[in-house]
Amino acid sequence: MNTRQDKSLPAENISDLVRMILTMNNLSFNNEQYLQNHGIAMGNRMALSHANLFVSKFEQQAIGNSLLKPFI
Repeated sequence: MNTRQDKSLPAENISDLVRMILTMNNLSFNNEQYLQNHGIAMGNRMALSHANLFVSKFEQQAIGNSLLKPFI
């Protein structure tokens, strides 16, 4: 019997799962099925984390390129 103590997923598996969540959003409207191919679906549990990662990267680049740096 395999008693593996480390229950974490490898980073590659997590990346694959996140990619699936962000690219396989389907919805129905007027009894038609659509695949959302741009952006992230409203109400998607990953949307908040995705937005936070995007804004964090944007903020780091903006502060790095700015002549005036914040004190805090």
